[in-house]
Amino acid sequence: MESLEDKIKKEVISWSNRFPIDRWWRKKYNIPYMSKAHKECSFLDQYFDFIEEKEVKKYIESFGYIPNISKWINEQCKSEKQREESLIDEARREMSELPDFND
Repeated sequence: MESLEDKIKKEVISWSNRFPIDRWWRKKYNIPYMSKAHKECSFLDQYFDFIEEKEVKKYIESFGYIPNISKWINEQCKSEKQREESLIDEARREMSELPDFND
C-alpha cells in the first residue's frame, strides 16, 4: 500500500510535469508549492511573466544596446562602469536643477 508521503511526492512531481511554467515561476520567486501565494497567482499571470522574461532576453541578445530606446533595457545592457557613470550623470543633472538657496 502506498503511503501518504509517497502519494504527495507523486502529486508534486505530476503537477510540475503538467505545469512547467508554474514550476519556473515558483522557483523564480521562491514560492512554495501550494502556499497561499501560489494559490493566489493565476496561470495567466505566470505565463505573462514567463513570456516577458523570454522576449526581453531575446530582444537584448538580438539587438544589444540601442541608444534612446527603453531606458530599463538599456540599463540592463550597460556594463557596471557605464551604469555607475549614468547614475553620476543623472545625479549631477538633478542637482543642477535644484534651486540655489545661497542667493
